[in-house]
Amino acid sequence: MNYHYTAHNSLLQKSINEEGFFKGYASVFNVKDSHNDLIMPGAFTDSLKMNLNIKLLWQHDQKEPIGIINKMTQDEKGLLVEGRLLLDLNRAREAYSLITNQIIKGLSIGYTIVDYFIEKQTRYLTKLNLIEISLVTFPANKYAEINYIKSEDDYLRLKQSLERANRILVGDTGIEPVTSTMST
Repeated sequence: MNYHYTAHNSLLQKSINEEGFFKGYASVFNVKDSHNDLIMPGAFTDSLKMNLNIKLLWQHDQKEPIGIINKMTQDEKGLLVEGRLLLDLNRAREAYSLITNQIIKGLSIGYTIVDYFIEKQTRYLTKLNLIEISLVTFPANKYAEINYIKSEDDYLRLKQSLERANRILVGDTGIEPVTSTMST
């Protein structure tokens, strides 16, 4: 059984927070990569059903795990992942620095091929067993990207907005703010 890698470009500016959390696409469907592979929608369905414990590796090196993948879902665009760099590891801290300085911009998947077909010199991958996800220097697919970061600032802004809304309600109506839910 051959082990395959497909790298995907990531736009990582403002995509990782101080705790190392990130969210983005590890694979994008219907895009031919530099290896002439094209991953089809639904290719990860069986892998996702297996509740895999997918690791985040550095440059596909199995000796260099740098994080964990907390959640994976497949949507119309591709394989959406949420993960976290383990910042107590030296290599993960280095990766964090490279990401935040926009030097490393790639995500890549490691997989085995279960089913495929070839048409016009392109290999259409229809069923894959996902093995790992890596941060890489040179991605094969330029359209996958990390596009959201959980940040303390997001939570702080939400909290401040809710506090402002409560002040407006209390100031305008004299009604005490709701602090718990009621059941019927």
